[in-house]
Amino acid sequence: MMDWFGPLPVFEKVYWCIAIFFSLLFLVQNTLSLFGGALDDATGDVMDMPDEVAGFRFFTLRNLFGFFTVAGWAGLASISSRFAPWLTLLLSVIAGLLMMLMMAALFYYTGKMAYSSLVKTDDTPQTTADSPQQRPGSSVSPTAPADGDN
Repeated sequence: MMDWFGPLPVFEKVYWCIAIFFSLLFLVQNTLSLFGGALDDATGDVMDMPDEVAGFRFFTLRNLFGFFTVAGWAGLASISSRFAPWLTLLLSVIAGLLMMLMMAALFYYTGKMAYSSLVKTDDTPQTTADSPQQRPGSSVSPTAPADGDN
C-alpha cells in the first residue's frame, strides 16, 4: 500500500484521504439508515419532523458527508484527467455543492410528500366492511349475478 501511496503528490494524497474516509462514513451512515440505525435525528431526516421544522435543510451531517464524498472522488477524477490544481479544487467544490443541493432537495420534497395534506387518515372513518359492498345509488345487488353471468 505504501509503495502506491508514498510517491503520490501531497495534493493527490489529500484527495485520496478525503474520498476514502468520507466514502466509508457515508456508507456506514446510509447502511444504518437503511436498517433503522439511530443516526436519523442527527443526519437531518425529515420523516419525524413537524411541517414547520422540516424545511429546506442544506447544512446537515448527511449533506456534509455527501459533500466530501463527492468532492473527493470528483477531485481524484480531475487529477487523473490532469487538470490544473485550481481547476480540480473548483470542480470538486462545485460537484460537492451540487450533491448537497440534490440531497437537501430530496429530503425536503420527501418530507413534503410524507406530510402532504392529500392523505389525511384522521378524516377517514375507522370502520370495517365485507367485500363486495353495494355502492350507494347502484341498482345491482352484490350477490346478484351480472348480465351474462349464469
